[in-house]
Amino acid sequence: MANAIGVNLDYTYNGQETLDVFITPGVKHPGITDLFTVLNGIKSKMQLGYTNQMAKITKADDLSCGRTTTGTGVEILNRTLEVSPLKIFLEQCGDAFANTIYEEWLKAGNDVNDLTGTAAEKLMNTLVAEAAGRDAFNILSFGNTASIDTDINMLDGLWTRLEAGVIANDVDEVADFNAVLIAGEALAKMKLAYESAPITLDQLPEADRKFYVTRSVYDNLVSSYESVSTGSDLQVGYQIDGIIQVRYRGVEVVKLSQWDAALASFSLLSTHKLLYTTPTNHVVGIEKAGDETNAKVWYSNDDDNVKTSVKYRMGYQYRAAGFTVIAQSPSI
Repeated sequence: MANAIGVNLDYTYNGQETLDVFITPGVKHPGITDLFTVLNGIKSKMQLGYTNQMAKITKADDLSCGRTTTGTGVEILNRTLEVSPLKIFLEQCGDAFANTIYEEWLKAGNDVNDLTGTAAEKLMNTLVAEAAGRDAFNILSFGNTASIDTDINMLDGLWTRLEAGVIANDVDEVADFNAVLIAGEALAKMKLAYESAPITLDQLPEADRKFYVTRSVYDNLVSSYESVSTGSDLQVGYQIDGIIQVRYRGVEVVKLSQWDAALASFSLLSTHKLLYTTPTNHVVGIEKAGDETNAKVWYSNDDDNVKTSVKYRMGYQYRAAGFTVIAQSPSI
C-alpha cells in the first residue's frame, strides 16, 4: 500500500517546529461551469437535440387556387453526450507520521491509525479535493481515448472533439501559431479568428462570446496592447474589485494557465491554444452534481487504514456546428 501522504523531513537540528503544513499553491483552473454548460443526472448517454434555422420559405403568391409548399423544412438532429466512469481511491496509514512532529495529529491506543476527525484527514481532504478538481478540468480539456496515457484516456474531451470537428466541418480552424510566438502574433490570430468566425457566432452579443487562450497567447496579446499607447486603455479594463479584464473587440479574453500546465504535464505537442466560442455550445455531463470532488472518507478496521474514494461519471460534447473557431500549434 502506498500512503497518500508521506513524511520526508530533512533536518538535523529541529529548532522551532510547527504542526502547520503549507500546501504549495497549484495552477488555478476555472470551475467547470466557467467554460462549459453542465447537465446533471446522466448515467450513460444523453441525446442532445438541435435543429438548424429555416431559410428561404417565402415566395410570391400567384393568387391561384390550391397550395404548394414554399420551402424546405429542417430536421431535428442529435449529438450523443456519453459519460465515462471515473474513480479515485487512496489509502493512508497513521504510521506514516510516527516519530515525526506530525504524530501529534494521531489518536491514542487502538485508534492510532484512525485519522478521521484529525488534522491529517483535513489535510488529505484538502489535497484530494484540489487534485480531483484539477484532474477533472484537465480530462475535460484534453481527454483522448486514443492516448496511451492513463491520466487522460478515459474520455474524449474538448480539444479532441474540436479537432475531429474541424475534419467534420463543424469547427473552423485558422492558421497555426508558430512554435515560438513572435511579437504581435496572438493579436493577429485573434483578429483572424474573429473576422473568419461563422455568422452564427459573430451575431451573438459580446457578453455571450469568449476567447479562451493559453497563458502564452494571453501574454503575447497583452504585450501587443502595451506596445500601443492607447491599446491598453481600449482593451484592458479594471473591474470594481480590481481584477484585470482583457478584451478583444469587446469580447472577454480568458487566460487558462492550467492549459499550459496540462500541455506540459502530458507532453502534448501543442503549446499555444486559442478557442473563440460561446460557452453554451459546450456541454459537460455529470451523473451527480459535485461528485467529481466529493470524496467519501472512512476508517477500516480490517486493514487499519483510512480510505478515500471518489466515483463519478463525466463526458463532453459540443452541441452544434458554427459556433467555434480554434487556433493552435501545431495544427491537427
